[in-house]
Amino acid sequence: MKKLILFLILIFSNQFIYSQVGINTTTPTAELDINTSPLNLPALHIEPQSTPTGTATGQIAVIGDQLYMYDATRAKWLSTDAIPLIFSRSGDVTGTQNLRLAGNATSVNSGLLMPYNGTVVAITTNSNVSSNTTTNNLSTPFNIRIREEDNTVAGGEINFNLLAGKHIDTTINLDFVIGNHITARTTNTGTDSINNPVVTVWIKWRAN
Repeated sequence: MKKLILFLILIFSNQFIYSQVGINTTTPTAELDINTSPLNLPALHIEPQSTPTGTATGQIAVIGDQLYMYDATRAKWLSTDAIPLIFSRSGDVTGTQNLRLAGNATSVNSGLLMPYNGTVVAITTNSNVSSNTTTNNLSTPFNIRIREEDNTVAGGEINFNLLAGKHIDTTINLDFVIGNHITARTTNTGTDSINNPVVTVWIKWRAN
C-alpha cells in the first residue's frame, strides 16, 4: 500500500511540474495564464525594489517606477524598452560636421541631455551611398560621443564607417550618467563627403 501511494505521489508530482498553470481559467494557453476578466484587477503586481542581484537574462524587476530586465551579456539591469536617438543631416556632409537632431542642436556643448543613467546598446547607420564616388564616400568615419559639458567622458567614444554599405552593431555597451549628453558627427575626411547620413543611437535606462 505504501508503495502504491508513493507511486501515485510521483506520478502527480511529475504531472504538476510539467503542467500549465491557469489563474481564473481552466484552459491556460501558456505556462502561466492569468485571466483578469472576473475581477478586472491588474494581472500582476511586482513590488518595487532597489537594484536586485541579477544572474540570468530574462529576470525582471520593478526598480523605482520602471520595469527592468537583467542583461547577462552586459551584466546590468536595463529598461525593457530601447529608445532611439536619431541624428541626421541633409545633403552632402564634408569634413567634421555635427549631425542634427530636434531643435537643431549641433554644437559640441549640446546634444541630447540624459535624464537618467543609461547604456548605449546599439547603433544603426545608413546614408545615400554608392561605391567609388567621392561625393558618397563609404569610408567617411562617424563618431558617437558621451559628453560632460565640453569634454568627452573617459571611454565614451565610438568610431565606425559605412564600408559595408550600412552599419549595424547590437553589441555596444557604453554607459552614460544623468546630465551627460550624446552627440553624433562625421569626422575630418578632407574633401570627401557622405550624402544624407542618418545615425540612430539605441539606449536603455540603467539601474546599476
